[in-house]
Amino acid sequence: MSSRHFVLAAALLFLAGCDGEGEPAPRNDEPPRQLPPKAASPAIAVELGAAWLARQQRANGAWLDPGGKESVGLTAFAATLLARAHTHPEHLRRACLFLRQFFRKGELAMDQRWFYTGYEVPLVMLAFWHADRREYAPEIAALLRYLRNTRIVAGDKTNPRRRDWHIGSWEYSSVARIPPDISVTAFVLDALAAVDPAGSRDIMEEALPYVQRCQNRKASSGMKNSLDDGGFKHEPVAGKAASLLLENGEYGFLSYGSVTCDGLRCYLLAGTSPDDPRVSAAIEWLRAHYRLDENPNVAALQATKEPARRTCMLYYLFSLARCLSSLADEPAIPGAQWRKELAERIVALQASDGSWRNPDGMMWEEYPPLATCLMLNALLTMRPHR
Repeated sequence: MSSRHFVLAAALLFLAGCDGEGEPAPRNDEPPRQLPPKAASPAIAVELGAAWLARQQRANGAWLDPGGKESVGLTAFAATLLARAHTHPEHLRRACLFLRQFFRKGELAMDQRWFYTGYEVPLVMLAFWHADRREYAPEIAALLRYLRNTRIVAGDKTNPRRRDWHIGSWEYSSVARIPPDISVTAFVLDALAAVDPAGSRDIMEEALPYVQRCQNRKASSGMKNSLDDGGFKHEPVAGKAASLLLENGEYGFLSYGSVTCDGLRCYLLAGTSPDDPRVSAAIEWLRAHYRLDENPNVAALQATKEPARRTCMLYYLFSLARCLSSLADEPAIPGAQWRKELAERIVALQASDGSWRNPDGMMWEEYPPLATCLMLNALLTMRPHR
């Protein structure tokens, strides 16, 4: 099975970019600040991480993927974080100029640098929203139209690979017609809830049947391959933790940490009550599997090898911060102050130059620009943490 099924995978790396190495990175507005062996606080970690990220920007405003090609998604992700951190405004301006080139006559005009549209479109929309929602209102409106027009609806026969269980979500790639997963769904709903919560309420609610199909909860999933632990698998008919042959001949897929966080966040973004049994089941799964040293149940992919404990770990920490922060009342995780513990864990993983990376390469988390974006997002989402 392709590694694209692993949550963010290469989606934020966008290897389908333009040719060439790009222009040299501009000098940072401020001299690099020396990081002590361990950052004193999450706020300092954010400051230093944002400074490191700004130094990676190219002169034309883009950030590059591991292959040295301009990345639409990574540029949008980095720009959003600089805007949310209220720092490096010139780098933010250059990033928005780079992203603005993809609009013609009020509509989105993709080129070969776009591929993983299920991630890229919501990330670009959030970048413009956080940078200056008035200045970039036409671009935001065009992106909203794109998301409304490209969601998968019943009776759509334009893609022969589509199945009924895809209805309600968005394709992982509208270029390659790759079907959806719960991670893409979470990214789109996150952007819609931030930018247009009232106007997009209908399509967020219409995504709920897809979210249900990804949950291992027999009472609501409607899937013959569903387990019944309340957690989530990556797609209705696929997962990346271990599989089990069920009595009905179907293969069920174990729930795991990062996608359970994504699924729970989807429910909450779509307005589902925290008291809803579907939400309660996901919260109970996270309580039972709460840990910060690995992505729960993913290590089963590689037996008991120690490196497997790091597989997709940063995306899990990123997803955990987002979903737990979405709850009005913090869930009672026995013996845990999750916000403090998670922030301390992320700070402890920061390198001496201000960046982050995960030595495990399955998810491209060893690429510092992506890893740093994930960890900055987590810290910024958990504010106030000072």
